[in-house]
Amino acid sequence: MSADGRRLEGEPAVILENDQPWEAHLIEGVWITQEGGRYHLLYAGNDFSTAYYGIGAAVADAPTGPYRKSSEVLLSSSEEWWGPGHPSVAVGVDGRHHVFLHAFRPGAVGYKAFRALLAAPIRFEGGVVSLDTSVWPAARPDPG
Repeated sequence: MSADGRRLEGEPAVILENDQPWEAHLIEGVWITQEGGRYHLLYAGNDFSTAYYGIGAAVADAPTGPYRKSSEVLLSSSEEWWGPGHPSVAVGVDGRHHVFLHAFRPGAVGYKAFRALLAAPIRFEGGVVSLDTSVWPAARPDPG
C-alpha cells in the first residue's frame, strides 16, 4: 500500500488458501492481530448456510506470512449456535482479548435469517490461539 493509503503497490501475494477438509470450498473474513511478536490470523471457512462453517487460526512471524494453520478448526457450530464466522479481535474493558463473531440459531441459517453478534475470551500464547470453552463449547458436527 502506498504511504498515503490510496493505492496498492508491489506484487500481490497469496497469504492463505483453503486446503483443510473443514474449510471446503471457501475461506473469508480474515482478521490479523499482532500479539507476543507474532501475527495471528483468524478466518472463516466452509459454507455459512451450513453447520460446518467455522473459524480457523494461523500464525506467522510477519504480516504477509508464511502462515502456519492450526490443524483443527478453532470454533465451529455448537448446540447453541451455528455457523460462527467473520472473527475480529479487540481488548475488552477487563484487559483481555475477546473474539467477536456472528452466528445463527441452530436450524435457522440463510441470507434472510437473524445472526447474532457474539464475543468470547481468546488467548494468544506461544503461537497457539485458544478460546474459553466454557463460553463456547468445542463440539462440532462431523463434516465427513
